[in-house]
Amino acid sequence: MKILILKPSSLGDVIQALPVLRLLKQRHPLAQIYWWIDSALAPLLQNDPDLAGVVPFERKRWAKPRHWPEMFRSIRWLREQHFDLVIDLQCLARSGAFAWLANGEALIGLDEVREGARGFYDRAAPRSRPMMVKKASEDYAAWWKKEKANWRGPGNAGEIWRELESPYVPALQVLKQADMDPDDPSWRRDLELGNPNIRSLNIVFVVDATASMSAPIARMRVDLRRLMIALSMVCKEPRVGVTFYRD
Repeated sequence: MKILILKPSSLGDVIQALPVLRLLKQRHPLAQIYWWIDSALAPLLQNDPDLAGVVPFERKRWAKPRHWPEMFRSIRWLREQHFDLVIDLQCLARSGAFAWLANGEALIGLDEVREGARGFYDRAAPRSRPMMVKKASEDYAAWWKKEKANWRGPGNAGEIWRELESPYVPALQVLKQADMDPDDPSWRRDLELGNPNIRSLNIVFVVDATASMSAPIARMRVDLRRLMIALSMVCKEPRVGVTFYRD
């Protein structure tokens, strides 16, 4: 069985989609699974033991007509794989079109109204709303219904934040538009995270173990188990360290 997953970006969305890969591999251990991903994020999934291969999507490069032959060769390669199942997790017009062009036996995507991507799918899976999100929305709606009449809107706060001392608010550096250059490598180095190593993810917790913290520690024991289960769905070799201290 051959499966193609389409989730080209962004970094956080790709990581959140990894449980789909893990569950598919658990259900179909002999399946050959490929992942269609933005070339800038491809190193994130390279050498993942659950993947048979990574298919790079050259988003910026293929936007130029002179590079379209490369795009057509990539599509032709996808079609030659004869995928049994194609899964579009991006649910946008671009990913839906590429998923359809892959010409798999079955194409599945989420029932997402944006950009009409579901028109490409053989089956659109309904997107479920987490109960906690629904509850938060209901609580906010109830609060707004009660307080709407008293709402006066924001006043002119001016620049009060400038009077706050640095222990409370980090010093803000006001930059001029001319100083902003997102293409400068230093911006990427200082402001963006690199690709994490999802094969062996290391997390360390530092826990206050004084007697007054007994209730939070009891909750942590339960949450830690849940965390390990969640991490195992993202990376293959998660490691968690816990350090206790008393003040």
